[in-house]
Amino acid sequence: MNLDINTATDVPRFVRAVYDMLQNEDQCILSWSADGSHFQVYDVPRLESEVLRKYFKHAKFSSFQRQLNNFGFHKWTKTRASVATFSHDVL
Repeated sequence: MNLDINTATDVPRFVRAVYDMLQNEDQCILSWSADGSHFQVYDVPRLESEVLRKYFKHAKFSSFQRQLNNFGFHKWTKTRASVATFSHDVL
């Protein structure tokens, strides 16, 4: 996904941080889908230990997921699948 989200003033800080994570962090941890319509988290332990604290005041996947829900993102799977997939209506 290639948006100029960092120059848009009406984009919430949390959404910018998620976008930055997806653009800059190891794609073995999380990445955009090929068509940019959703993103996937492949390695929750590494996301918690290596990534979240860089962007947020916490390092818990459950807090990150709750924030995604608050901003209108939807998790595709309701079980503890090995890959967590999230989408938003505007993606």
